[in-house]
Amino acid sequence: MSVSSGLEQQSHWRNVLILAQQAEVTGNFAEAEKHFKEALALARQLPDSTHNVLLSLNRLGELYRLKDDFKQAEDCYRQAYELAASSVNEDKALIKAQAAILAKMLVAQSRIDEALEFDLAEEVYLDAAGIALLAGKKELALQYVDSGIHALEQEPDQTRRQGQALHFLSFARLLQTAGQNEKAETVFRSALSCHEAAGQIDSFLITSIVDGLARVLNEQSRADEANELWEKYRQYNV
Repeated sequence: MSVSSGLEQQSHWRNVLILAQQAEVTGNFAEAEKHFKEALALARQLPDSTHNVLLSLNRLGELYRLKDDFKQAEDCYRQAYELAASSVNEDKALIKAQAAILAKMLVAQSRIDEALEFDLAEEVYLDAAGIALLAGKKELALQYVDSGIHALEQEPDQTRRQGQALHFLSFARLLQTAGQNEKAETVFRSALSCHEAAGQIDSFLITSIVDGLARVLNEQSRADEANELWEKYRQYNV
């Protein structure tokens, strides 16, 4: 495949995602689903496509979540997690991010113990703490917070900030799942600030944060702000 052909495919994939997002914002979920599925199929044809496939799966999963179709949402998130975990260039932060996303969907289906077990297996302690607290397991939550803070303290500054960003992202998604959009917005913004302060931007993580923030803005009927946000961070959505 030539460079120009690859860029054209990348551009086509991105444009289809935009069409899907626009349909979702207007409440046309059937049209959005069609475009998200098309974007996923296109992503799988791209070279070095892990990021594109992950993003497409997460967007489609979020659409199903909005439709309360938790079974299909979980399937998308599980595929994304398995893809991240099997990637040749193993990225612990990416795997943990996908594990946390999948755990939220398990929580949405009242599968608390399963979600906790999943988070703990990937050492996503701070996310597990939030889930435990939501389930009223306060002592366990405190234990997980201690484990999470200890793990972060062992990391260099940049990795620590990225870990904090992941924690905020996980917490924001938990709030979003619970329908607490105003609180979720605040925490998504904290995740964004924290990740930018790390100095080295991870395109997948920042796209996940921006996607979550845009969605809670849309759910608050603030589509213009959501679109401005995507425009500001468009360079990472590749």
